Amino acid sequence: MVTIRHARSGDAHPLSQLLEANTKENLTAEECDEGYITGGGPPEDALAAMAEFPGFAVATDGDEMIGCIGASTFDQHEGQSIVETMADACSEANFRGDSLSAYRTFLYGPAVVARGYRGNGVLSDMFEFLVEIVSEEYDVGLAWIANENQASYAAHTDGLGMTQVTEFEFDDDLYTVVAFLVSERES
Repeated sequence: MVTIRHARSGDAHPLSQLLEANTKENLTAEECDEGYITGGGPPEDALAAMAEFPGFAVATDGDEMIGCIGASTFDQHEGQSIVETMADACSEANFRGDSLSAYRTFLYGPAVVARGYRGNGVLSDMFEFLVEIVSEEYDVGLAWIANENQASYAAHTDGLGMTQVTEFEFDDDLYTVVAFLVSERES
């Protein structure tokens, strides 16, 4: 039975394993067509910190970690070039007619659902749980998705209703930044 819950710092190791197993570099081309995360995910100490604040929604099936969605602040990624490049692109972007800088924003992701559990509502359930975690602190969630990662883009725009706000280039790859308004997702 799948359970959605708030991550604990002790979840850092299984989270790290789940994220590493779903990075582009560790998947076949066929598996990448189902979606992947860019990079290996944060190190275990960063995952433990993110589990504490702002939070991480995880999905488990018994003792097995089968999914996660993280929330983090820009400050938690200080010195990470891809996040700094994304932040620069967002500084010029608008969302719902206002500058993104008018909102209290957080970084959504990484988001992963293990193969075999995809398409069964696990991502949506974790998303709803994550919204409850961040709803008092943040107005808008922002995520970046590699343009070639069409499965992830569709899951987040078509499936979760996120909106494209800008694009950026990093290490010769193109990324789209998508956003969602937290208050529209609260139950």
